[in-house]
Formats: sequence, structure tokens, C-alpha cells
Amino acid sequence: MFRADDTIAALASPPGRGALALLRVSGPATRDLLAALFRAPAAVEPRRARLGELVHPHSGEVLDRAVVVFYEEPHSYTGEDLAEITVHAGPAVVEGALEALCDAGARPAEPGEFTWRAVANGKLDLTEAQAVADLAEARTAAARGEALRRLGGELSHRVNGLRERIVAARALAEASLEFQREVDVEEVLASTAAAERSARKLVASSRDRETLHRGLTVALAGPRNAGKSTLFNRLLGEDRAIVTPHPGTTTDRLEAPYLAGGFLFRLSDGAGLTARGGRGAVEREGIRRARAYLEEAALVIWLDDLTSPPPAEAPPVAPEKLIWAANKADLASHAGWGPADKSARFLRLSALTGEGVEVLTSALVSRARKAGGAAPEEGTLTLSARERRLLEEAGEGLARARDLIRARGIEELAAEELRLAAEALAKIVGEIGIEEIYGEIFSRFCIGK
Repeated sequence: MFRADDTIAALASPPGRGALALLRVSGPATRDLLAALFRAPAAVEPRRARLGELVHPHSGEVLDRAVVVFYEEPHSYTGEDLAEITVHAGPAVVEGALEALCDAGARPAEPGEFTWRAVANGKLDLTEAQAVADLAEARTAAARGEALRRLGGELSHRVNGLRERIVAARALAEASLEFQREVDVEEVLASTAAAERSARKLVASSRDRETLHRGLTVALAGPRNAGKSTLFNRLLGEDRAIVTPHPGTTTDRLEAPYLAGGFLFRLSDGAGLTARGGRGAVEREGIRRARAYLEEAALVIWLDDLTSPPPAEAPPVAPEKLIWAANKADLASHAGWGPADKSARFLRLSALTGEGVEVLTSALVSRARKAGGAAPEEGTLTLSARERRLLEEAGEGLARARDLIRARGIEELAAEELRLAAEALAKIVGEIGIEEIYGEIFSRFCIGK
């Protein structure tokens, strides 16, 4: 995917107008590029900031006053010669500086290429590289904290420790097969079984990384004209959904990020649910999608209408993910709802005036803590779908190896299962067989990372 034998350059700070912008350059020609583009009273030295003029390498035109910091290999983020150039953030300045760098021999970096070089040069492993992207995207304190834990190597240490146990068991098995050494079969069996338990425990006790960084899905559901779109707009603080007095206005699903109490949610507003399934093809399709999303959502805010008779049954949502609310508390309630007391199973609110919405938000945050939206507890890992799959693959391989050793003793099939389990774990940290996953991991990075 990437070439490591040339020099790359990119903007590492957000594009647009601003006070300052940071450009990154990495590769074997970094020193030569600085010599061609940067004029300063004192020579550039590693890890010392230098103020000078950034000039075009051919015309000598002054492009900006800039600060340059040079990092000599291997003592840099990428493990290569690397320079960080701070210029003024006007678009013309940034564009001119990047053009000058490319005219001098650099090429534009691909998304994630700086971090890829850090992995290729042993400065980071794959889990730590993912943490770099997570830190750049973190929207909550929980997401930031988990990214820092990953960057500190917590997942790497756990995975590598497990892998070492498998490698030790495999070494005994190989010694028995290749060199006819007498090996304690029970020792190999015990090590294999212990490694299997550890792999399965890591998966069972883990939390979902995507949920932490993308947010818990929260579906707004309920009958037509109950005020779901009004509540959607109230929670977001802006008019995202169209609101009219006519039932069935919302047909397609709207989704937006929502921050509350330090938690990130993905709030979704869909079509109102009716017993008869809608009056037209479009509305029926909207209802079908809304019902499907109820099954997928982590939490559901079910909204009923206080001005209409209460439903005969509780909402058709699993109790562990249901928050039941009755809207239009600013209007006269139907007698069937009874008095507003603390014993009620539902919350009373007015999406129009905001009455009771704070209580609803508190309930949402409380449910998020129970549903796994908070930062992991000490010792608990968050895993991506890929990492979970590889750990499960390792656990299954270890189980097969255990059963083979128990039934037949140490044979080649058991040793092969141990090898495959160790390789699955190695793929998590990026030590072997990672070429095919570089695109998957690094494609979501920004250009300057």
C-alpha cells in the first residue's frame, strides 16, 4: 500500500484559515529538503526549534516566516528523519509550502502513512497505531482515556503475554516432534488449556471499541404524532427533523451524534409505529425500517402521547433497553394516564417546552453506564471487531489443540493448531501477515497522521 523509500510531506493540522498550521516531512531526503527550503541564522539541529524563512527551492521566493524542528532517525515519530514546519495557516501559505516541498523532491503523503511508517520501523505496533487515530477522533473523556490506555500498550501487553504462553507450549510440542525429546505431555496440555481460558476470558470481559468511539445507538420510537421529531430536535438543540401537526411526517430515519453526561450517543428518529402498518407504500417502508432499528438499537426511548388514551400494553421493547416517556405534559392529559407520581413506570415531559427533558437525559446517561458506554473498568479491554475475531480464532485453535493432545498426545496437527493460534494473536499487534489489513486500519486516518 505504501512505499517506504521516499520522502513524504503533508499538512498535519486541520485545513482552513487560522493562526498556525503544522506541516510534516518524513523520509531519507528530509535533511536535503530543509537545506533547499529553509534559511535561518543558525544551522538546523535535532530537537531544536529554529526560526527562519521558508523559500521556494527553485525561484528563491520567500513563502513565509516559519519555525522548523528536526528529529533525527530513529528518534522521531516515524523512526525516520522527520521535520515539523510551523507556518501561518492562510490557505495560500499552506498550499505554497506544500508545493515547494514537492518541487524539492517530496511527494504528498497518503492517509495514515506517517503512522504506517512508525509501525514499519517498530516505533508503534498495530494496536498503538489505532490508538493514534482514536485520540484524534475522541469526542468524550471515556474515548480519550481508552485511546491513551491503548497507546500505552495495555492491549499489546495482554496479547503478547498470551502469545508467549502459546509459543512456549508450541516449542515443547515441536521439540517432541522434531528432535524426539521426551516432553511432559501434561505440561503442554495444561499450558494449552490455560491459554485457551485466557483468550476466551479476554473476549468475554471486553467491551466494544466501536461503541465507545461511535456512541451507543438510541432509537426514538412510539406511535405517530407523539412528538418524536420534536424531542429529537430538542435533544440536539437544533431543527434537524421536520415537525408538522400532521401524523406520519417522518418516513425516513434521521441520525445524529448526541453528547450528554460525558457519553456519546447516536440518536435516531424514525417513522411512527401504527397497528395497521401505515397508509402508503412510503410510510409502510418507514415503519418497517423503524421496527428493524428497534431490534438493533442499544437503547430505546419510547414516546407516547399524554393527550391520547394510554396503550393497553407496555411498549414492545426489551425492558433492559427501554426508557418509557409520555410527551405533551404542557397540554391537558387524558384521564386514563392517572396522576403524575413517582410510582409511574414512565417519565412525563414536554418536548416542546423542555419540561422533564433533563430527567430523561439523566435516565439515558444512567442506562449508558449499564450498557457499556462508559470507560472500561481497570483491567477490561475494548476490542474492535477485527481484534475480537482474531482472539476468538486463537481460542478456537487452542481448544482444538487441547482436544487433540488429550486424545492422541502430541502430534503434528496439535502443533499446527498452536502455530495458527499464535499467528492469530500476532496479527492483532501487526507482527506478521499484516499487509492485507493495512488498508482496513489506515484508510480512516487523516492525511497528516
